[in-house]
Amino acid sequence: MTLRKKLLPTFNNPVAGQTATVNLTLGQKLHTLWMTVADAAGSMSTDIINEIRLLVNGKVQRRMLASELEAINGLNGTIYMGQQEGTPEEAGFVTHLPIFLAEPWRKTNLESAALAWNLTGPNVASASLEVDIKAGVDTPVISGWYEWSPPDGGLGAITKWIRQTLGASGTVQDFSSFTRGDYYHAFHLFAPTGAHVDKVRLTADGVIFQDVINESQNRALLTARGMNPLNSNSGGIFRFDLVLDADDPVNSALATQGVQELNLHVEYSAAASGNLVVLVEKSGPPE
Repeated sequence: MTLRKKLLPTFNNPVAGQTATVNLTLGQKLHTLWMTVADAAGSMSTDIINEIRLLVNGKVQRRMLASELEAINGLNGTIYMGQQEGTPEEAGFVTHLPIFLAEPWRKTNLESAALAWNLTGPNVASASLEVDIKAGVDTPVISGWYEWSPPDGGLGAITKWIRQTLGASGTVQDFSSFTRGDYYHAFHLFAPTGAHVDKVRLTADGVIFQDVINESQNRALLTARGMNPLNSNSGGIFRFDLVLDADDPVNSALATQGVQELNLHVEYSAAASGNLVVLVEKSGPPE
């Protein structure tokens, strides 16, 4: 199947300190959204954009910072990160930043297209993209295009990104505030103040799906599966990626229908404070 490419409609209100919005065209199967982002100073996209939201019927289905989008895209491979043209800090520098709905890093075409969004049917009244532009940006510019195919059904299961901010305290914590019913693909843990996540365990109804392995062991596991995990010992950036379908098939995700208890056990490298941001990838009906 040849994917079709079409320009996005014009973004409304692309102003520093404001939210730029665009309505997505219904009646299509949406595979990838591309945003072209720039400003007069030649800034990086993560210095221009703060939070990004994808909505269906007015409800948020994905919420992430631009930096988190880049991080998770990069985990699947650096080729999936934003594509840059020009020289940073010079006029004309732009970033083409993708939001993947289909997942091209899957190993078969069928798996790759499985979770593209069919924006059609009586249950889909609207879909939109919201982009928060940081205050102080000099003449922000945002446009884009998208890749799509004719729909092959109504809007079924989609991959949602649920961003949760959890209070971090001490050296060991357990979190059980995650909803059940969907299929869980990954937990991405962005470090709190003063520490990083060193060990993680995930249990569902007492069954251990990932035992307490440390970030070095976890990084080795993901690398062996062809992923590109962050080395948390470099660059001062700390993230722990607990990926449940690292062996690739979409149905390797953790099913939580009927599950009563879903617990994430976290051990920090030192006493933590502030917030632990957990970005959850899960698939299921729209929120």
